[in-house]
Amino acid sequence: MASITLKVLVDETNNRVIFAESNEDFVDILFSFFTIPMGKIIKLTRDHSLVVTVGCLNNLYESVHNLDARRLQTKTCKSMLLSLQSTKAAQCENLKLKLDDHDCLSYFCCSLSCTSSNYKLLSHYPGATCACGKRMCNSVMLATKYDLDAIDGGLFVKGLARLIISDELQIVPSSTAASLSIISKLGIVNGSLLEERSFEIVVHKALKLLKCSLVSKTPLTEVLLGNNSVPEPSEKDFEQGSSKRPKLEATSNRNAKIVVKLMISKSK
Repeated sequence: MASITLKVLVDETNNRVIFAESNEDFVDILFSFFTIPMGKIIKLTRDHSLVVTVGCLNNLYESVHNLDARRLQTKTCKSMLLSLQSTKAAQCENLKLKLDDHDCLSYFCCSLSCTSSNYKLLSHYPGATCACGKRMCNSVMLATKYDLDAIDGGLFVKGLARLIISDELQIVPSSTAASLSIISKLGIVNGSLLEERSFEIVVHKALKLLKCSLVSKTPLTEVLLGNNSVPEPSEKDFEQGSSKRPKLEATSNRNAKIVVKLMISKSK
């Protein structure tokens, strides 16, 4: 099983992570979180029994999952919404840890003649409709073009880089000054109470870190030390430095309208 070794400085008194130090392999995993569509995040965490609650998105996911395909434009819509492919999926297959072992990047076309001479369209999902009107059900193989200058390095981070990751997932280049700055901000005076430990990060832990990064301010501590359960996000977590509710602003498209019928309880 593939894994990444992570060196971590731990505050033994408070059972919390001060910071971790790693090369490009682990930081590439963290940066790859930005390339994963929200529907795929919910699917991955569910598949690994790591259900994450972010507002009502779980309900929205369940609604699409349970919706009769006849209600959708095509059957392809359901797989597209529930398991949307990342635009960086091909590159992320080169990560040290593959977060989705069951997902292989595929391409489909309506016909080779249309792909080579007419619309030149491909889809990641079988059954999608081509611009010519036909269904794209024929699987095709594409050659992957590699950047020769990046073969010895990471996917997003240059090779041989040592980086420090704080408990809040702030990432800076590794240095003595950076380490002391984090320790000082946490108010730690007695360095003898700090212990360096090594952890093996596997796919399950990486996905748990993805989950915690959405709802927790101390994801490394929760994943590596099992300290505190992941809290449900409160209204405060979505405020942007103000206690006031944000005002709705009119958009530039003033003619666009959506009619919504509401059922209101007058007793409340």
